[in-house]
Amino acid sequence: MYTQDNFLSIFLPVKFGKGNVFLLRINAEQLTVNRDGNPKSSYSLYSLSMPIGLQLQSKNEKWKFMGTIIPKLNSDFKDNLDYDMQIGGIGLVTRVFNPKLQVRLGAYYNSEYWGTFILPLVGVDWKVSDKFRMYGTLPSNYRFEFKLGKKMYAGLGFRSFQRSFRLEKKYNDDFVRIRESQLKIFFEGFVVGKILIGVDFYRTLGYNLIRYDYFDTKTEVKPSDANKIYNSVFTKSKDAFGATLNLSYRIRTD
Repeated sequence: MYTQDNFLSIFLPVKFGKGNVFLLRINAEQLTVNRDGNPKSSYSLYSLSMPIGLQLQSKNEKWKFMGTIIPKLNSDFKDNLDYDMQIGGIGLVTRVFNPKLQVRLGAYYNSEYWGTFILPLVGVDWKVSDKFRMYGTLPSNYRFEFKLGKKMYAGLGFRSFQRSFRLEKKYNDDFVRIRESQLKIFFEGFVVGKILIGVDFYRTLGYNLIRYDYFDTKTEVKPSDANKIYNSVFTKSKDAFGATLNLSYRIRTD
């Protein structure tokens, strides 16, 4: 099995007042799963989301409060989308100790197709030196970054993510649950102005795409004669190495 994941994200922060920010992001994803065999099988899943939120800063600048609402469509987009809407959100409280260190706590919520999903979050952003910093929010994403030059960076990272996609009525409105964790080495650099190109080399940890029953969300749908080709795509997978190419417009504040 191999997958191709295309992801587009547009982030538009708008500052207002002293230290307050209106947050708007548009995310789009296309995940195509391919399996070799006789016959070969392939299937594509799609996601559209628009997180909207606010970040408010206290008058003494020692605290930040962030809340985001995340409406999302996760589906194969093949027929009626009545059952494909998800509503989620993130809440974070950040303690700013100094310009080099801040700590945050919060939670992520989403109405996944298997049920309510709540994930506690903790983050530490620490600029240890001019050459080394660590940042991110666990357990979803964290990085240890080394500055190689004025415009080059490298480091180690961890990423863990779960999500679900509704399937078309032909497959009983069942859903696919994806569990994805990665350990990675990354390299990135500014090539022109604020245009950043990066590459990640990663190893998956327990990566799975499994189809579950619409009514019994804990029951895995097994292959049958009627949908054997389809089910051969969404089954347990072996871990493997992979690579990701990134292109972004980024403004760094360090």
